[in-house]
Amino acid sequence: MATFTSTTDGNINDGGTYGNTSPGTAGVDFPGTDDICVVGGSTTVTLNTNFECRALKITGTLAGGSNTITLNGATSNKPLDHDGTITGDLNVTITNTGMQQNGLFIDGSGVAGNINNLTINMTSATASNNTIEFSPSLVLDNTLTITAGVFQPYSSAFSLTVGGHIFGNGTFNANDSTVTVAGQCAPANVGLIGGSITSTDDFRPTTKTTITGDGTITANGGAQIGGLFDIGATNAPTLQAGRLHSTLDIPSGNQGQSTFNLALSEDQTGPSRSVYFYNLTLDSEGTENNTLTLADSMFVTNNLTITDGEISCNGRNLTVTNVTSIGPGSGGSDQATLTCSSGTMSFGSGITSSFGVIVNQGGTFTGGTGAHTMGSFEVKNNSNAKMTMTNGECTIDSEKSSDARAILVETNATFDNNDGTIKITHAGDTDIEFKSGTTSPKCPHNLTIDKSNNDVITHGNLQIDGNLFIKIVDISHSMRPSSASDTLTVLGNVTINKGKLGDTTNYTGTLDFRDQVNINTDGVLIASSGTTKIAGTMDFDGTFTHNGGTVKLENTSEKTHSVANGTTFNHLQKTTAETMTFATNSQVTIISTLTINPSCNFKTRNGNQFTFGDASTACTVTNNGTFTNRNNNNTVTFQAGSQLKPFVFTGNDFDWAGDASSGNVQNYVISNCNWDPDITTGEYVSIQLAGDCEFDAFTVSANSTLDLNGQRAVFGGAFDLTTGALAMNDAMAVFTNTIDFNGRVPTSNTGTTIIHNPPSTSEKLITSLYFGGTFFAQGAESDVNGYAWGGSSGEYPAKVFVGGQLDCQQSVKTNTLMQVATGGELRGNDRTLTCEGDFTKSGGLIGKSAVKFDDTDSNTTGFINCGSDSGIDNKFDGGGTIEAWIKPNSKGQLENYGGIIASKVFWYFSTTRDSGSNTCKLTFKQFFDGDDSEWNTTDHVITYNEWNHVAITYDNSDVANNPIMYINGKQVALTRDQAATGTRNSDAGYNFFIGNYDANDNMHFDGTIAMVRYFDDIRTESEIRADMFNEHADMANTGDLIAMWQFDEGSGTTIDNKGSVGAAADGTLTAGSVSGGWVGGGTFVQGTSTLTFSKSGAQTLNFYSSDNFNNIKIEAGSTTSLNGFGLGSGAPLDCFGNLIVSGTLTDSGDNSIVKLRTADKTHDFSGTLTGLYSMIVDISSGNLNIPALNTPRLRFSTSVTGTATGNLTITEELQVDTNTTFVANGKTITTKLVDLNDGTFNLGEGTLILSHTGASNGFDTNAASVLAAGPGATISGSSAGTTFKSRNNFVVVGKVENLNVTEEELSVTGQVINCTGDIIQQHPTIDHDQQLDFDTADDRDIILGRDLDKNTELINS
Repeated sequence: MATFTSTTDGNINDGGTYGNTSPGTAGVDFPGTDDICVVGGSTTVTLNTNFECRALKITGTLAGGSNTITLNGATSNKPLDHDGTITGDLNVTITNTGMQQNGLFIDGSGVAGNINNLTINMTSATASNNTIEFSPSLVLDNTLTITAGVFQPYSSAFSLTVGGHIFGNGTFNANDSTVTVAGQCAPANVGLIGGSITSTDDFRPTTKTTITGDGTITANGGAQIGGLFDIGATNAPTLQAGRLHSTLDIPSGNQGQSTFNLALSEDQTGPSRSVYFYNLTLDSEGTENNTLTLADSMFVTNNLTITDGEISCNGRNLTVTNVTSIGPGSGGSDQATLTCSSGTMSFGSGITSSFGVIVNQGGTFTGGTGAHTMGSFEVKNNSNAKMTMTNGECTIDSEKSSDARAILVETNATFDNNDGTIKITHAGDTDIEFKSGTTSPKCPHNLTIDKSNNDVITHGNLQIDGNLFIKIVDISHSMRPSSASDTLTVLGNVTINKGKLGDTTNYTGTLDFRDQVNINTDGVLIASSGTTKIAGTMDFDGTFTHNGGTVKLENTSEKTHSVANGTTFNHLQKTTAETMTFATNSQVTIISTLTINPSCNFKTRNGNQFTFGDASTACTVTNNGTFTNRNNNNTVTFQAGSQLKPFVFTGNDFDWAGDASSGNVQNYVISNCNWDPDITTGEYVSIQLAGDCEFDAFTVSANSTLDLNGQRAVFGGAFDLTTGALAMNDAMAVFTNTIDFNGRVPTSNTGTTIIHNPPSTSEKLITSLYFGGTFFAQGAESDVNGYAWGGSSGEYPAKVFVGGQLDCQQSVKTNTLMQVATGGELRGNDRTLTCEGDFTKSGGLIGKSAVKFDDTDSNTTGFINCGSDSGIDNKFDGGGTIEAWIKPNSKGQLENYGGIIASKVFWYFSTTRDSGSNTCKLTFKQFFDGDDSEWNTTDHVITYNEWNHVAITYDNSDVANNPIMYINGKQVALTRDQAATGTRNSDAGYNFFIGNYDANDNMHFDGTIAMVRYFDDIRTESEIRADMFNEHADMANTGDLIAMWQFDEGSGTTIDNKGSVGAAADGTLTAGSVSGGWVGGGTFVQGTSTLTFSKSGAQTLNFYSSDNFNNIKIEAGSTTSLNGFGLGSGAPLDCFGNLIVSGTLTDSGDNSIVKLRTADKTHDFSGTLTGLYSMIVDISSGNLNIPALNTPRLRFSTSVTGTATGNLTITEELQVDTNTTFVANGKTITTKLVDLNDGTFNLGEGTLILSHTGASNGFDTNAASVLAAGPGATISGSSAGTTFKSRNNFVVVGKVENLNVTEEELSVTGQVINCTGDIIQQHPTIDHDQQLDFDTADDRDIILGRDLDKNTELINS
């Protein structure tokens, strides 16, 4: 190897060039292939031919001549050392054929001039010596060809400028240098670290581009980038091109952290292979808005940014791992579009640092039809920010944490749901906000929540055009609004598979569901506390939480709702005309209101059970439309949620008959209601009560039945049983208006109670009331009208109680008792009142009397003290019951207290200090050793001046227990003033008081108390009702009755205890100083009525001294006793009509008096009168016929004429008073004695038999007494002689015997037998038929006018 240095100008192969004068031999005269060629500093060497040498050093000038010099070796590691000038086109080829050497580099930057074409061909090199480096920076005027080997800068300080292309099968490593290529950059391989490669034509290495740093590759002017890329995982180079070459291949894992800026210069179809980018930016250049159409899947493992132009996925898949940003974000001509078509898309799945998709101003996202996955997305607040969702399903699996949104569609954004589905799977709390989402299509079409836990929070109003599906595995979480007033509208179906929809935290916005709502078993729908609208079918297998709101059913076609049993609504409203029903056997609860709007239809189905209200709320049902039954042969239940909170039914009546027909009866079960509209059942309807109910007017139609079923029913309007059937076993029916049974007997009526309580006399008629229970006339006026109250057994009341007014305009019959209490008025009119039991004019409603307490009494009087026997101690321990009949006049004595009904120091039961105008509440108070508790009835339940039955049950063993209070058999609501603490105070040793708190207090009851019962157990409602009207003797079970004060006495101060404690708890009455004490009975306005006693056995007529009766009839077989309450001996019973005794009229032991008070009446005493003290005819004028009679005493008083129409037997005395006349009328009058007390006794032809003996007069007279006897009269005394006090020239024409005549002479025309005293016997003639008497009296001939000898006897000739 030699070095040839040029010394003169010449050609490369000119010997002169190297000091030779003529051409010579290569390697001898000029450099050979193994020699070094040096172009000397003062010479110009022209490459006149292609030439090869070992190395080239230029210090002078080398003229290329468009020829190529091949350098096959190096000198000092440099194949080329250019320190001079290159002119012309110098092509250089560097090979390693001449020498294998490492570390070669070329110095291609001289004083002037550049290499034209550079070829690196290291074909013969090994892996360790195949690299050629350049130093310093290198400029090539044309092409760099790397045929083989590696070409690279020596250091990052050296740049490479290529005026043409870079080709070849070798490798070009730009490393950290700056490389500028005017043409293509297309070697086999390119390496880049932190430098840059810029080409104005395509960058597309034929084999691979390897980037191990953060360099930049730019293909300018619409040029393409292609080829295979291998970018280090942590490297972040930037690639920029106008297009993507079809050869572009960035496999998965080769994209590093690169950024690919695609300045798309024209529409283009992308590589036909899957390409992975890290960051990809599309910013269309040139004609603007150019489209990149994918030919295969594209993956962007970080961000995709489209600021101008379009990416059309063309049915291909696109995956963006991080953020996809579409649109420039400002105005102008730039428009960015991502068109997804039918491929599978993924955008920012799982990211939280940003939205997965951001659509800026000028951006358009077109979803196509494929399946999408997005971490989240945002559409900016500009109408030119446009997003059209996929028509398929878009899954949202994350949210941007800083904005706390998974979906954010701003107010002015353009959003089109494209009838697609958004599916949220994000595991954490997921926030979505469609600020424009109030109208279609600026809202989701279908929204699916399918996640494991945490909530989905909607912000602002949201409309879902299609379906909403919710599945949250952790069912404690929900889809819920963020604001109390947000609205959610779903136009399609709502399905809650698992988890919840809604929020219980003060959510008042509207939920508007326009189609079906499905709640699966593990699903929960929480309604708005405002309004929830449902236009489709409710299909609830899961839980519906009403949240205190209103559900409006707005179906536009007939719907049948299927809800889980127990589903509860608060307010439910039917607002559209089309029919809705609940499925067969549905059990639905409605707490506050059910409203059926005008022209709306709500139908029930078989087995439907509607519960209205709960323990604290009374539901109101307002039917302004049509509410009826859907099919025939149904059983439908309407019930309240609590006995204390009956539901209210208003508006139009329920259409009971519905589809009913013969053989297809509509069945209903109703409990605890206040039914306002008038009811007409229609035909083929069966209504059965299962709890207490209140109705207005009620008509039971033909072929229909009302079954009270042992419940308490109130009828506020007219009750008409004209053609229907009524079952009343063990029931209590309260009527406040007219009653018309039309003579129809209830199908069952054992144990029935009817209370009639009309508020005024205009609502009073009782027509054809046939039933076999207890009747209580409680109110203003009850008029019995229509058919007679009677018939066969069981068709008339067992008991009739009158506490108000009962006007008998038709006949009345009772089986056991007819009782008129204090304040009550029974009007007999001209009707027959038939008693098969007792008739009682009583002080109290139960028992025979009552005690009145007055609120003006001093604080030491007016009470009943029942003592302190241990048998009545602490009876509320474990449970006790107090009952009473009361008739208050006011709330009680003092403003701060009420009036005590009963007390035992550490508890009291009273009327309350909180009163209404004519009503009051009741109070129960229990004292504890901590805080006491007081309970008041929530409503004013007691009406003044009206009989009320009150009861309270209580167990004080636990401070949490509440009493239960009943008014007239109905449980009423209580309000507790405060919770008790500690233990109840013992009442042992303290007295039990009735009517006041104690003997020294001022809490007097104001009114009348008739009965008090005290039980050692908690009585049930049915037990309380069953015994409301029972005296002690009639009670079914008295086992736990420790005390019962029935007030039968009517006088005195001792009140008998009929309970198990007995006399130890007898009451002692201290009457009030003003008007307290025993009260009289009620009022019987007899009219011309007939009071008939028809029992076969003992009966009692209980009355007071002022009581008047018209006709009284004692039928055969009846033994009727008279009992005058508190009247003592000689209690008078006034009969102003007929007294017919076919049975037995007797006395209870008080020597009652019967007064006959009206003339011209017809009496019949064919039965037996026994035990009476007297019968008095007390009539001011006229005549009274006295039929056959057997009585102790008979008295004619005032100015009456009494005429015997039968034989009279008077066991004690016949008395005829001043101005009265008794006419024997030819009858036999048998009496012990006669007191002719200035009256007139017309014996006529009758017979008077006197049985009196002794010194006193058997026939007593006064100065004005008159006796008319005969002709044909007979007066007989007892065999022992009866004293006969004669006055006023008494004359007897007839016969007298066994008399001792005193006072004045008795003139007898006729027989005188065994008489003594002053008797003048007169004879009209001495006739042979007339025989003088043999007695001590003179006989006087009335014609002769002289005495006849008493010893003279005319002999019959």
